[in-house]
Amino acid sequence: MGCTSSSLIALVGSFIGAHEDPDGSNIAKRVDAAIGTKCVRAGSWINIVGLDWCARFASGMSWLCTGSVLNAIRWSADGYKRGESPLPFSMRAAVSELHADAVASGAWRPRSSGYVPSPGDLALFKRGGHDPTAGGLGHVAILKSFTGPMYVTIGGNEFNSVKQTDRDLSHEVDGNECVGWIASGIAQSRPIVGPIPQVQNATVSVGMAAAIVAGAALGWGAVRYVSGS
Repeated sequence: MGCTSSSLIALVGSFIGAHEDPDGSNIAKRVDAAIGTKCVRAGSWINIVGLDWCARFASGMSWLCTGSVLNAIRWSADGYKRGESPLPFSMRAAVSELHADAVASGAWRPRSSGYVPSPGDLALFKRGGHDPTAGGLGHVAILKSFTGPMYVTIGGNEFNSVKQTDRDLSHEVDGNECVGWIASGIAQSRPIVGPIPQVQNATVSVGMAAAIVAGAALGWGAVRYVSGS
């Protein structure tokens, strides 16, 4: 069974309130336990402990929903276009990398395009005047709902935690505004890459099982899924 927008939103919603410990450390233990602290760069896993984590949260939770974060290492834009990958991006450390993936895979939708986003899409923002679409800093969050111009996102690394935020496209702070969307394709329930991990003798969701298996396989220690804050 593939990931759906509703299952993704339920998954990320269960992490609302997860916070950094200590505050300001960029270490959110509940998030790290679920998706790990590694991202893909130049075809290899890199460890980004203690660094900004909004991109890792958005991309990692999306991959977790599809079955396993481990599959992100196999991602390619061509593979996505051939229907071999469930997502138009890999698991990334930087918002600009997610933008580059989306451009390469044909999933980038600039705000000026008039695209109406769907739940599960990624919303990309400028950050302090920097633009991730030009290789600069940015912020990214997962779209929960959109009734333009109003929309709701769930994002990591927002005031050092995972937060649900009500937003308004017509009233955004200049220099931190939404610049566009990555059409994730989640609602299409594209096939996942590889088998869905199973956990015996327990009642868990696909995402929970994937968290346990993926973390152990990447050497992230004893991974557990904890509901609540």
